[in-house]
Amino acid sequence: MNTQNMTATTVKLTSKNVTKVTYHNTTVVKINHNNDTAEFNDGGWGTQTTAKRMNQACSFYKLPFNAFRRKINGEWTVSIHDEDKKTDTEVPCTLTF
Repeated sequence: MNTQNMTATTVKLTSKNVTKVTYHNTTVVKINHNNDTAEFNDGGWGTQTTAKRMNQACSFYKLPFNAFRRKINGEWTVSIHDEDKKTDTEVPCTLTF
């Protein structure tokens, strides 16, 4: 298992080829490299810093996602970028594993 520590953030690659990005004690992004899926979790915090960690992970692993909260209803939304069509699609995001 590979582990990398940053300020309050830990990144682990498990033996099952899953990367877990943990901010403090919450796994904010779980990337399954076997089937190219990602799961997001804010642990109930819903802070801008949590969203920043999610988006940093997406950027580092070149995932076509961007997580953000809507000011209107306060719910998390994930924007999925389609490079071929040069479009973004917003989808509601359930943030529990």
